[in-house]
Amino acid sequence: MLHGIGACKETFLPTAADFCKDSINVVLMDNRAHGQSGGEYCTYGFHEKDDVSVLVTKLLERDPTNPIGLYGTSLGGAICYQVIGQDHRIRFAIIESTFDDLKNVVREYLARFIGFHFDSLADFALWRATQVAGFESGQVIPSHSAKNATCPVFCAHGTRDIHIPLNYGIHNYAQLQSKGNEFHLISNADHNNVSSTGGPLYRKMMLHFIRENSKD
Repeated sequence: MLHGIGACKETFLPTAADFCKDSINVVLMDNRAHGQSGGEYCTYGFHEKDDVSVLVTKLLERDPTNPIGLYGTSLGGAICYQVIGQDHRIRFAIIESTFDDLKNVVREYLARFIGFHFDSLADFALWRATQVAGFESGQVIPSHSAKNATCPVFCAHGTRDIHIPLNYGIHNYAQLQSKGNEFHLISNADHNNVSSTGGPLYRKMMLHFIRENSKD
């Protein structure tokens, strides 16, 4: 389970407990530069995707028969897309409320903060961040990664998400070439409450997706 920007693994504890009750093993991790993980800078998936793959390798060394899936929200969802675009050991992914291109979401965040679009300033700020943190923003494009995914993806996005517009989620989904994908539009959900707003039916659909894609 991969959390959003500025959060930590503990935000998933209630959800993880519910999964465990349904006999689904869960691994929680702090993204780099978050929680108890090392690292000074977040790179929005550029380096984090490789961190996740290292963890997957460790889990498969313990039990190579275990089907492994990813669950990511917001930034965590963007990381998920980047992982499944390169690591085809992943059996399925659940992705909520994420962006399609780092450049696009940085522009949107700045516009919301100052009240109007100032794309050249947003682009400069992003360029400066890449210089400081050591990554390439042009490679942090979840919609491009989605094209290379081979596993089924369960996507969800809230209709009232003002942080990451719904059209970003739709764009990501449209790029998927894998089979068995699902897109769930969650009415009245904002950026941070897709699962709780979706309620028991949403959870039931998610559990069905996990079980169907964990079969040998």
